[in-house]
Amino acid sequence: MSGKNKLIQKTIARKNMWLVRMMRLAASAIKWEGLPGYIDTGWMEYNLTRTGSCIIWKDSITGRYYAGQNASTGDLDIDGYPTMRSCIFRNNQQVFLDPSESVIIYNNVMRVSDYWIYEIMADTLASMDMAIMVNVNTQRTMPIIPVKQEQVLSVKNLIQELEENSPYKFVDPTGLDIEAFKNALLFDNRKSFTADNIVKVQREYWNRCLTIIGINNANVEKAERVNIAEADSNMDEIATLRYDRIRQREYACKEMKEILGLDAKAEYVSNIRVRKEGDGNGNLYSTGQDNSGTGVLEL
Repeated sequence: MSGKNKLIQKTIARKNMWLVRMMRLAASAIKWEGLPGYIDTGWMEYNLTRTGSCIIWKDSITGRYYAGQNASTGDLDIDGYPTMRSCIFRNNQQVFLDPSESVIIYNNVMRVSDYWIYEIMADTLASMDMAIMVNVNTQRTMPIIPVKQEQVLSVKNLIQELEENSPYKFVDPTGLDIEAFKNALLFDNRKSFTADNIVKVQREYWNRCLTIIGINNANVEKAERVNIAEADSNMDEIATLRYDRIRQREYACKEMKEILGLDAKAEYVSNIRVRKEGDGNGNLYSTGQDNSGTGVLEL
């Protein structure tokens, strides 16, 4: 496999790592109460995040409740709900339903998936990861090595062993142009170390991801001074995005009670409490704290 293909594979792997991390957080940020214990609410939330909706229904024969991916189609009623409903299970089995026995749960007010947003952000985070890796590697070996063409393979193998943390390497002087290799060692064009700055930018970008999910991220670094107005703005955005997701689930809970007889409730796993401690000049030392609670924003 060529070096270019290996680099592409590493980038894709890192993108998937960030994407899975975001999807796990989004699917675990909201908890459900009042639903039968055999219903996998994590799978429900995954479908809500991945596709924008899921569907829950009760089988009139077995009396059991089921939840899965919403695959409803057909005309829309006056409230915008499809009249031809169907549910897809994890094993890809599909069942067609009637509106009188099913409830569609939407992820947000626009009734769309958040997956594409997380995918873009994961791609950016993966690019930062690769930039950090390249910058760290160039501290060990210069990226450009001037050697003769007949020496490329020898120098390449030598550098590869050194990058594998080999403390030294014995070289046959008769098989290597020592003078040409000296030029490679003297030609030092290593890049300045900027990985720490990239990590800082990456952390700030990751906080943006957490904000979109609705997770408090204002207290990542307590020593960092944060402007009170900026902190309030961030908390307002988190609260609004939380409200958008919870409100749609509250609508579905009302329908569950009317149609399915379920008294369900959805809320965020943690609440937000903002502690405004500063220096008296509009700067904060500590801006937030997550506590397990009711999912209500407290300012």
